[in-house]
Amino acid sequence: MESGQGRLILHDGTKALVRYLFAVPRKGQRRYGTIFGDLSGIDEQEFAKNVRFVPTGGDEISLLVTTFTHRYLTVISYVVSQDGKYLSGAQLAPSTF
Repeated sequence: MESGQGRLILHDGTKALVRYLFAVPRKGQRRYGTIFGDLSGIDEQEFAKNVRFVPTGGDEISLLVTTFTHRYLTVISYVVSQDGKYLSGAQLAPSTF
């Protein structure tokens, strides 16, 4: 588990200070988890696309929001390739089966 604080950056440029708790199955892979904070002043449509997160002292992460309330978001991170296409988890790491 990985936890701490950071900035949520939305499509319209809005930034919010938040806390997070992520599971990281393997180093360098997708993150799954929850972002906590006061999100009541944010239009729900802003969670639909281009949501980014920057943990304190870390690199920016692109997020897909799966559920949201005015207090938290559940999210999955993803990676965008050089040509702008989304990469799946399978493309990020070879199968271990």
